[in-house]
Amino acid sequence: MLIDLINQRKRYFAAQKAKAKRNKPMTQAQQRNYMMNYIKHMGSHTLQQLKRYSFDELKELFETTKKNVNTFVSMETEDRGRASELAAGSLQAQITDSVEVGSSKRGAEVGLDHEGSKKQKTNEASKSVQEQPDEEEKELPQEDLQ
Repeated sequence: MLIDLINQRKRYFAAQKAKAKRNKPMTQAQQRNYMMNYIKHMGSHTLQQLKRYSFDELKELFETTKKNVNTFVSMETEDRGRASELAAGSLQAQITDSVEVGSSKRGAEVGLDHEGSKKQKTNEASKSVQEQPDEEEKELPQEDLQ
């Protein structure tokens, strides 16, 4: 029984020593190597470029690269979101046109004309938007004079 107790304690302490070794923090050289590999694979740098940086510069670059990777939004999801918004807007315009006219065929024809009028309205709106900064520019010198 005494031998079993001693062997059991040896295994326990060996497990504790291995656990402490695994949980030990990385050295600065290990951290540098880890960050360089991460930036190489996720960023747009080569190892030769990264070797020139100091540890602090490399750490800042690592943090920015990691932030960019974690906040990544794919273009497909952005396009889908925009496409669904555009589709919803055009569908709603067609529905209102067909309700006004009463016929789906004529509603489609009116819908085409309606889109053309939208383009004209946006052109008129852009002209009014362009005129507004001119008025603001005229007002700024008067305020400066006062």
